[in-house]
Amino acid sequence: KEYGIRLVPMDKLLPAHTVIIAVAHQEYAAITWKEISALLVNGGGLVADVKGVLKENNCPQDITLWRL
Repeated sequence: KEYGIRLVPMDKLLPAHTVIIAVAHQEYAAITWKEISALLVNGGGLVADVKGVLKENNCPQDITLWRL
């Protein structure tokens, strides 16, 4: 709430076309591709891994992984 933004638990998020992982917090580094797929419309879409915390070799075919 520091910036007036109410955070929503991941299990309450609606599916999106893109997921952006912009921090390297331990919770995000431990996330599985199955959990990420659940956040995407029809289990596929774009994942922007800004900090490079995801394991690239396990990325599902329906997901486009973008990294800096």
